[in-house]
This record gives sequence, C-alpha cells and structure tokens, in this order.
Amino acid sequence: MRDLTQDEVAQVGGGLSIFDSISGGGGFGSLAGIILTNTARGAAAGGAIGAAAGAAFGVGYAAGTALRNAFLDD
Repeated sequence: MRDLTQDEVAQVGGGLSIFDSISGGGGFGSLAGIILTNTARGAAAGGAIGAAAGAAFGVGYAAGTALRNAFLDD
C-alpha cells in the first residue's frame, strides 16, 4: 500500500470539514432554539436550521477551496 500524497490528504481533510460544519451548526442551532423558546420543538427546529446553515457553509467552503486550488497551482 502506498502513502497518500499531499493533495490526497487535503481532499480528505476538506471532505471532513463539511460534516464538521453540519454537526457544529446543528449543535449551535439546538442550543439557540432551547434558549429562545425553552421547548424541545424550538431545539429541534433550531438544530435543523443550524445543520442546514452548516451544510451550506461546508459545501461553499469546499467548493471555494477546490476552485482556488484549480486556479492557483502552487
């Protein structure tokens, strides 16, 4: 088995950041929903909104990174 190249490691690391953004956004959204509404329904709604925002951020970050890498060869 061969070692991963630096580009392959960066691609794997970028993929993980999307899931980190989703889970982080969901956690913050749940906390905000609890604080604002003091209900489980508010926590669920806040978590869903936070997860969606985290997913959008993660996908945008990954796409921006891929475009930057495509146009700015090191």
